Amino acid sequence: MHGGGGEHVPGGSEAPSLRSLGRSPKEGERILAPTRRPDGTLRKPVRIRAGYVPQDEIAIYQSKGALLKKAAQSEGPPGYVPDEDAKPKTKAAKRNERRKGKKHQVAFTSWSTQELEDISVSLVPGADLDKKIRAIKKKIRLAEQYKGDPENLKPEQREKLAKVEGWREELKLVEEKKAALVS
Repeated sequence: MHGGGGEHVPGGSEAPSLRSLGRSPKEGERILAPTRRPDGTLRKPVRIRAGYVPQDEIAIYQSKGALLKKAAQSEGPPGYVPDEDAKPKTKAAKRNERRKGKKHQVAFTSWSTQELEDISVSLVPGADLDKKIRAIKKKIRLAEQYKGDPENLKPEQREKLAKVEGWREELKLVEEKKAALVS
């Protein structure tokens, strides 16, 4: 009888398992010894082929998004540089930092409030004047559209036509103010 399942050959622990599998293992293959079931019977020896990875050891698939999310969590918040916080500052470094802070504070407070007001006042009216000039020009342009047929005008449109000369004078005054500010 060849290849019987329960034969015992003296002289080696692997001999019965190889015979029961029917051939010798190839390079890289392994054979797990037979294990005993709770009821006392033996399980067959298990041959594991070369390159086989058991399901329990295979990593679970993760999408690119999940991997990026994990990487982002481990890095910390965006813009955070851990190297800066890693080493504690020496006394000299702390002292230098305080000096720099004082210099910046002195430089900032050296500007008088009057200089700041002058700067802010000069910027705002120029922008306001430009806005006002555009608004007046638009009023004049819209009112001049009504000149074509004065008989079919509504009362509001007639009032606008009457105001056109006043708007032109106002436009000249505002443009003169702007020219005075620029120079």
